[in-house]
Amino acid sequence: MKRIVFSLTLVVATYFVGLAQTFPGYIITYKNTAASDQQKEVFVKSWVTKDYSKTFTADGEESTACITDHAKNEYTVLFPNQQIFLKIDDVKIYNENTNQHIAIDFSSLETKTIAGYTCKLARAKIDFSQKLVTDSMMNIWYTTELPTFFWHDFSSFKNIPGAVLQVDVQGRGMEAQTVERAAISSNEFGVPVFYKDQNKAWTSASNEEQVAENLRTYYEEETGLYGLKDTLDQLVLSPCYKYISSYDDGVAIVIDSTYNYYGSINLQGEVVLSASYEYLEYNADYKAYIFGSLGKKGLMDERGEVLIPANHELLYFAKGGYLSFVDNKNYGVIDRHNHIIIPAKFGFISDISSQTFIVFEKDKYQLYSLKTKKKIGKVYDSLGYDKETNLVMALAGDKYGFIDETGKVIIPITYYYTSLFTNGMTVVMETADSEPFILNPKGELIGTDINKYLEAIKQ
Repeated sequence: MKRIVFSLTLVVATYFVGLAQTFPGYIITYKNTAASDQQKEVFVKSWVTKDYSKTFTADGEESTACITDHAKNEYTVLFPNQQIFLKIDDVKIYNENTNQHIAIDFSSLETKTIAGYTCKLARAKIDFSQKLVTDSMMNIWYTTELPTFFWHDFSSFKNIPGAVLQVDVQGRGMEAQTVERAAISSNEFGVPVFYKDQNKAWTSASNEEQVAENLRTYYEEETGLYGLKDTLDQLVLSPCYKYISSYDDGVAIVIDSTYNYYGSINLQGEVVLSASYEYLEYNADYKAYIFGSLGKKGLMDERGEVLIPANHELLYFAKGGYLSFVDNKNYGVIDRHNHIIIPAKFGFISDISSQTFIVFEKDKYQLYSLKTKKKIGKVYDSLGYDKETNLVMALAGDKYGFIDETGKVIIPITYYYTSLFTNGMTVVMETADSEPFILNPKGELIGTDINKYLEAIKQ
């Protein structure tokens, strides 16, 4: 706590000299929520007005404070321990945080009270690329009684019609403990005079990101646009886009110079799909794009031929050739040939495999059969498919384990921690203080040297 107080002092003291104004606003203090009380405490505090906000986060020895200009979508991130700051905007955030543009589902009618405010539930599907984390659903509880605010770690909150008071993924996240009305000084949204500006060094590094084995982005300061250069510093693509993603299967997603429309290019910088779509997401396994048109989502193949017309409110890639779709605020399952497998009748489908799908209803997760459309096994506090095996990671209370797609428990749901499988290995811990050990997909002990697992992760 002393470290947190010291960091806060560095953030709130000694701002640039100027005539301070005060604005009506709110001070919100959050506490982390976790499946176990043994999780590391994270301290979050936000100062919120209609036009600006500042969110201070302390996670162990590290702390940051993000000052957000809501109208300009600009962020100033302070690092109190280093006494430095960076100024970034939404284009930079998009490069670093693919969850900024996640689709948010507001169809739920669930409400609850948090810190004295009535909150509504929104949900978003998070597609993690790390092997340690299964794809999951983010639950977002927000109140329309307080102004919308967001910061660099949660830039997608700008699309929430109110203040987020609780957010969690698989039971871990943060929840507001107190909300206080306050007269907030404009000095809260300034940078301490002794902080050093690291923008030039940061910009130089971030504007030359490697996006393929022999390609990196090239930034033209005069236009604020990106192009491509090869490893010999030869120009491959003249700067003409606001954003160029990393390549996947030889395809990169681009955003046009107006930052409004999406397209795609190949490794030669040539246009594959013109930047004319409201949304575009490529999946190498499907060799297909989810595209947006007139506020709806559809599916195209890699040549741009429409497979599923843009008639659906939302569309998500899943597994086994299936996608989840939303019509009339309800979820169903469809294949890439536009055949509806499961009609849109569920409040939320969090994921799909080749045999089953996972439904979230009444704050619990339930496995269903794609073939019989019937429930499988019991309900859990969280379910998520393992990407390597045919197992499903399950959370019951604050304990983890694995079941198979028939609902049979394969690895007892008694562990404080379980990782996803890599090269046939999962790392488990019985308690927060116990030594980790390794199990195979049958639940059999195969060792205690987790360095083997870590080496597999690196590969």
